[in-house]
Amino acid sequence: ATAHPDFRIFKQVPYTLTAIGIFLLEFSLFIPLAYISTYAQHKGFSDKFAFHLLPIMNAGSVIGRALPGYYADVVGPFNVCLFSVVISLVACLCVWLPLGHTAAGIIVFSILFGFGSGTSISIAPVCIGRMCKTQQYGRYYATTYTVVSFACLIGIPIGGNIVGASGGDYKNLIIFTGAIYIGSAVCLMAAKTAHLGMKNWLSAY
Repeated sequence: ATAHPDFRIFKQVPYTLTAIGIFLLEFSLFIPLAYISTYAQHKGFSDKFAFHLLPIMNAGSVIGRALPGYYADVVGPFNVCLFSVVISLVACLCVWLPLGHTAAGIIVFSILFGFGSGTSISIAPVCIGRMCKTQQYGRYYATTYTVVSFACLIGIPIGGNIVGASGGDYKNLIIFTGAIYIGSAVCLMAAKTAHLGMKNWLSAY
């Protein structure tokens, strides 16, 4: 059978909050991937160094996709996804923003962000599964990623417009990316609260 999007499921508050959280994390995820090399060139690093940053990110992403899947079985996929969003947020606002102009800072950022983004992109579909029965998963997944696909399309052009409006400076882009990650974390925490209630918020989920 073929699973089709069913937008009626957006009536379910926990699911809607989860979908928004995933939309926001996918929106922000592709911005550093797209602009890390041009950012490095803007800061005066060599072209060779700048273009090596993306493979460094991808190496971090490999670890981020592999290890957290195991821990998701222990502490729950929502908790792991939240952790990954926080890692990406910290990488952007606490490493990239203040230290990205240094070689050590931008390398540490690339590793951390690669790890966080790799985790979130692999574990997010599992979070959707917590919102439905197994036999409903195809419908929920199709609905979510029909919407999320637009986040993947618009994130990079919006990021480019921010850099252009800032006269080629990347500070506002980094802050914007961090702010979107904050929104994602808030939505995912709210989704967990709506589904479990405050009393069970700290449980594995």
